[in-house]
Amino acid sequence: MDQLLDKLSDPAWIQAIASLIATLGIYLLWRQLRGQEQQAEGTFEDGMAREYRKIIATLPVDALLGKDLDPVEQEKCLGFFYRYFDLSNEQAFLHDNKKRIRDETWKEWKTGIIWNLQLPAFRKTWSRIQEQLKDQGGIFSDLRSLVEEADRGAKHEPAPSVGGRSAAGD
Repeated sequence: MDQLLDKLSDPAWIQAIASLIATLGIYLLWRQLRGQEQQAEGTFEDGMAREYRKIIATLPVDALLGKDLDPVEQEKCLGFFYRYFDLSNEQAFLHDNKKRIRDETWKEWKTGIIWNLQLPAFRKTWSRIQEQLKDQGGIFSDLRSLVEEADRGAKHEPAPSVGGRSAAGD
């Protein structure tokens, strides 16, 4: 027993044990910080999803069902569509440029945005807004790449369900 105590009181052993404890402490701190970061990302994304639901609730159901809107209703809803395009642009920007939206979340949202951009009412309103903003350069630049992707898309098929939720952005 005395030999064991002598070995444990050796400065090399004490230093090795202290290093091991410090390494374990750093690892546990990293895990805690990573957990907090993931929670913050989820909270941020949940806020954007709430904003999406708030905006989408203002749009006519016929527009979401792929029907054309009459010109009066299209005009009446211009501001609602604009807010939808603005939010979609912000989501694309925050994913592509700021890495504030996780890839798996973005994949779902992107599918929904492209789906909506292929709907007639969304497409007509987007064209109208782009015509009015043609001299303002960078507005909606991140969303434009998604519009191009939607233009390349195949025949409009039902939006897939991802993770038990609609892929339309909610």
